[in-house]
Amino acid sequence: MLRRFMAAWTLLLAATATGSAQEPPRVTLGWGVDTAATGWSELAWHHDVPGIYRAWREFLRATPGTPGADTLWSASERRAWPAYDLTSAAAHQGFPATVLDIRPAAPGQGDSFVVETLFANAVEPEYDVKPVALTRVYAVRENGRWVFANALPRLTAGWHRVRLGPITYVFSPLHRFDGARAEDALHFADSLATAFGLLRIEPMTYYVADSPAELLRIIGVEWTLGGQGYGYAMRANRLLLTGDPGFGEENRHELTHYVLSPLVKWGRTHPLVSEGVASWLGGTMGRPYPVMMREYAAFLRANPQITLDSVMEAAPDLGVRPGGAMLALMVFERGGVPAVKALFDGGSSDVALRQSVERLLGIPWARVQTTWRERVEASAAPRAGIR
Repeated sequence: MLRRFMAAWTLLLAATATGSAQEPPRVTLGWGVDTAATGWSELAWHHDVPGIYRAWREFLRATPGTPGADTLWSASERRAWPAYDLTSAAAHQGFPATVLDIRPAAPGQGDSFVVETLFANAVEPEYDVKPVALTRVYAVRENGRWVFANALPRLTAGWHRVRLGPITYVFSPLHRFDGARAEDALHFADSLATAFGLLRIEPMTYYVADSPAELLRIIGVEWTLGGQGYGYAMRANRLLLTGDPGFGEENRHELTHYVLSPLVKWGRTHPLVSEGVASWLGGTMGRPYPVMMREYAAFLRANPQITLDSVMEAAPDLGVRPGGAMLALMVFERGGVPAVKALFDGGSSDVALRQSVERLLGIPWARVQTTWRERVEASAAPRAGIR
């Protein structure tokens, strides 16, 4: 499960919504949605609910990236964001969807509705409900029909904007903008692009939230699995969003994802590689690389049964980010930037990644694992890196 989520978020770095061979999810009504128009106190707006529900159900069951889905989303947002549904990576994992509520976005307003949906599964034998995500999108009128739109532009309409080179920062009026961090972020991104032979970033928008919960909320995710909300890089949309107060305007983890996104390929890039490289070069979850590795070294010493193989399984997360960071560093020390780039193309399966690492390091997998653990446990020493 965790790997599925990490892979979904990771592939937002470079990709737009793509088709899926999985069966359309089951979509049902919650107790709070009445499509029979029987609620006397809400008759002023209730007649719109059945049409909105039908359109939302059709969207959820359609294949992403096809006309069946695209025409049900706001045309202006599709023009701005090719990967237009910002909730998709958290929510659209093939699980049943229950539409919990459809009501006006504001009292007395009948041209914009909030649609809240719970994505969850019932697990036998007791049929316990295991939620995946709770999302909020908006239903709006467009050319006489209901289509859907994101929370982001609506919930941040009153936020402040500052432009620095190609980056436009968007942040809450309560946030104290750090210009020095923003300057350092731009320098880091340019240096990284040069080191990897990639294009420098073009005009993009960088949203700064002050907590993971605030970031999830503004993109329309009211709740999802823990560990999310620290940041997302969506190069296809020219968006970078951070909810990591430790990094703020200089979220190097997400900047690394953003700059290196051309190297990420569906079916060729293992989540351990993408997350590991970003954590090596940019830290993660408010922790710079040295702090992250010191904490991870203590974790491994307390859990001697953990191996790189178990980390790769990623269920539960036993250190995908710090574990992958050390692996990326080992590959870089052996073969430099070209080897790291080859690692991105090493294959998305565990077997393929093992083979790729063995080839790049020139040692068998058993020795890779031993060396990896030794290096993590000694990671308080100064590290090599890309300057």
